[in-house]
Amino acid sequence: MKYSGLFFVSNPTAQIPGSEALCESVSTGIEQNLQRANREESSWSLSHIIFRDIQDAPNTASSSASTTPSHSYHHLLRLSCFNPDRAYSYIQPRTSGEATPNVAQGPIVAMPADQFDQFNQLVLNQWSLLWTPQRALDIPPNFPGFSYKVAAFTIHIGALRSRRTGPQTAATLSPGILVCISTDILGENEEALKSDDNDLDYGEIDYSQTQEAIRELWRTMTTGVELGKSEVREVMQAGAEKEQDTEAAVRMWCEALKLRG
Repeated sequence: MKYSGLFFVSNPTAQIPGSEALCESVSTGIEQNLQRANREESSWSLSHIIFRDIQDAPNTASSSASTTPSHSYHHLLRLSCFNPDRAYSYIQPRTSGEATPNVAQGPIVAMPADQFDQFNQLVLNQWSLLWTPQRALDIPPNFPGFSYKVAAFTIHIGALRSRRTGPQTAATLSPGILVCISTDILGENEEALKSDDNDLDYGEIDYSQTQEAIRELWRTMTTGVELGKSEVREVMQAGAEKEQDTEAAVRMWCEALKLRG
C-alpha cells in the first residue's frame, strides 16, 4: 500500500516566476542533500477544479453576525502521476472544528480521465443552482511537474497555476508549489498490507512511522534551501476503516488544493 504526504509551499508574489524559482530551489536541495536521488525522465500534470455550495441567505434573527457559515465543496481532480486513466469527483461536506477534513467524508466517484472536461461542464451548466465555481488549479502538460526517486521514496514537484472559473475570470497566477513524497507503508503493518486479506481494517493501521519518515526526508531535502517568506502547509494521507489508498489519496490531494481566499 502506497502512502503519501503533501507539502504546499506558498508563493508570496503569486507570480509564475516566483513558483518556478521555488521549484528550482527545492530541486537543488534534493540534489545537494540526497546523494542517491535520481531525477526521472517522466513528467506529470494535474487539473483540479473546485466548486462551493450555494447556501440560502442566513436568517439574521437566528444567526449571529459574527458566525461564518461552513461550506461543502465539490472537487474535480485529474492527476497523471496517480492514475493517468482516471479522474475523480469528490464532494467534501461541511465539517465541524473537530473533524479531520480528509478522513472518509463524502463520496468519491471515479470516471475516465477524458471525461474530466465534460463532467466539469455538467456541473457548470446543469448543477448551477447547487454549486458555484471557485478556482481552477493546474500543473499543465506544457509546464509539467518533475520527479525524483530516492531509495524507496518518490518525490513529485510542480508549480501550480491558478485561475478563477466562471463568468468572472482573471489572469493566471501561481499560488505556490506542491511537493508530494510517496513510499510504502512502514512498520508493523507492512506484511499485512502485502496480503490479500479483504478483512483488513485500514482504520487501525499505524501510519506514524511512515509519516515521520516522510517528514524527515522533507527536512533533509530542504536543509539550506532558502524559501524566503513562503509558508509550508503539510497534509498527510489519512486512512479510514475499509478505505483503500486510492480514496485516501484523492481526499489528501483535494484538501491540499482547497486554497483559501
